[in-house]
Amino acid sequence: MKIGKLILYTISFPYGEKSEAFLENEIEILSKNCDKLIIIPLKKESNYLRKIPKNVEVNNIIINREVYSGKKILLRYLITFLKIYFLSLFESKKNFNFYIKNLRKYSSILIGELELFHHLKNEFGNKYNSKKNIIYNYWFDQFLLSNCLLKKKYNLKLITRAHGFDLYDERNNNKPANFRKFKTNNCDLIFCVSNHGNNYLKSKTNKKNCQKIFTSYLGVNSNFNLQLDSYFNLNKKNKYPLIISIGSLIPLKRTDLIAKALLLYEEKIKWVHFGDGLERKKIESICNTFNPNINYELKGHVSNKILTDYLKENKVDLLVSTSEFEGLPVSMMEAISFGIPMLACDVYGVKEIVVPEKTGILMNKNINPLELKNYIELALKRNFKANSILNFFEKNFNNKTNYERFINKILKELF
Repeated sequence: MKIGKLILYTISFPYGEKSEAFLENEIEILSKNCDKLIIIPLKKESNYLRKIPKNVEVNNIIINREVYSGKKILLRYLITFLKIYFLSLFESKKNFNFYIKNLRKYSSILIGELELFHHLKNEFGNKYNSKKNIIYNYWFDQFLLSNCLLKKKYNLKLITRAHGFDLYDERNNNKPANFRKFKTNNCDLIFCVSNHGNNYLKSKTNKKNCQKIFTSYLGVNSNFNLQLDSYFNLNKKNKYPLIISIGSLIPLKRTDLIAKALLLYEEKIKWVHFGDGLERKKIESICNTFNPNINYELKGHVSNKILTDYLKENKVDLLVSTSEFEGLPVSMMEAISFGIPMLACDVYGVKEIVVPEKTGILMNKNINPLELKNYIELALKRNFKANSILNFFEKNFNNKTNYERFINKILKELF
């Protein structure tokens, strides 16, 4: 059985080269399991359009819309506005105080979602109003509330994923996720990308809603068909260890910790970082004081293909992550798909992919540069088995397997 039309909401995909790069893996498999896949992005990162399968259509209704004034939307949907706001207001004493104190901010968020709903409802009434169709919200925030209203109006099926920044209150200065109760009540299925996220969301809702919350890992392409012996022998020409890190250069990722740890490193080593951001100059200033034994490259933002080509063509000895917040990083899935061990902070869903003695080493979140330097030395001395890491990847993060399971779960639960 196939899904009819699958309407996928994204932030920017397939526009631009940066946004939601990991969706490229999922789109290929989703498109084979539905008659038509419609992508509705919230905005354009750029005019660059990534390659998409033939039965995938991009609908720019939101990008090209005429934005209505908040006052006009509020007057038109006042009753709906009050119902949703009061549902969140009286969820708990904490929520009551929060939504009263932040009335202006969260009224604006809700009006924004109602404005999206206003533009989408006619599109759905004309094109997508069928019980065979499914709305798929890729994130547990943008579009989701407006899609809950569409679901109720047209009796459609609605599913969503929940990742990290869109799920945890800690990513929002410990403020409750906006209108979470309304969203959770009205979704048919919620797929968290980690078991940690699954347990977290269940702790924030009622028993009835817990029955619709599942874990569905993301995944990346398998490299298991590489001739492993020749691949690893070829790359044993490294004269000194090669470590990499992947992620935006922002305070949350704490990439400066890696640079500071390497200031203390006495042996020869090469560090390559993929990613860019506001802290680039800060990190460059640290790197400029490295001793001659430290070779480094700050690659900046690169496409997913350039990253995977690098992993394929070089023997990377270790992936290092110092981020203080991660859901379950796709960058780590890419690493273990090439048999690369990892060193990472034990935060949120990371322990589901960095498994001690199997795929890497976990560190305390409150690590300092000296401790990190010692951990890097320890990890490089450990005899991690590439075949063991690859087997773990195939079992848990092979994109073909995971996305086919995802589709089968949707069909089983909704049809």
